[in-house]
Amino acid sequence: ESALALSKLFITPEKDLEGKKISEVLPDSFWETNFWLYWQTMFAFQRWSSALEMKRYLCRYVHHIDGLPDFSALRFTKYNQYESLIL
Repeated sequence: ESALALSKLFITPEKDLEGKKISEVLPDSFWETNFWLYWQTMFAFQRWSSALEMKRYLCRYVHHIDGLPDFSALRFTKYNQYESLIL
């Protein structure tokens, strides 16, 4: 059910998602999935976040979904992020 709803979100036209929250387009069972835990942690989404923004992130980062089971999609900098990206 959750995977089907996520697929539907992925193909829903943006105009149909304007003004909607994630909780309005995904079922209650979705909030208990490992995917939601990963996605929420990576991108700071909440249930009340924009469904349109979630769709855009799905489209942009869909290539990470394969790496969920073993977290191989995660990338780390050599040092901490501040020293690696800012300095």
